[in-house]
Amino acid sequence: MKYVYLMRNGQTLFNVQHKIQGFCDSPLTSLGIKQAKEPKKEYFEHEKVKLEEAHFSVLKYNYENNVFRLQSIFNPSC
Repeated sequence: MKYVYLMRNGQTLFNVQHKIQGFCDSPLTSLGIKQAKEPKKEYFEHEKVKLEEAHFSVLKYNYENNVFRLQSIFNPSC
């Protein structure tokens, strides 16, 4: 059986400014970068999750979120 894991993005500048986001790009804040790095390799190992694919939009904040996440999962020293 296959599973889909959804993760929320870290905080962006538009979140802080209470602006609706989706069509325009907005950079991650320092808190957003910290939040994006939170999913740890230990969770995936403990739950025996084998990550086979990662899908995300081409917006910069979404790309940054997922790069930080994938680095924290596969290379925790980043």
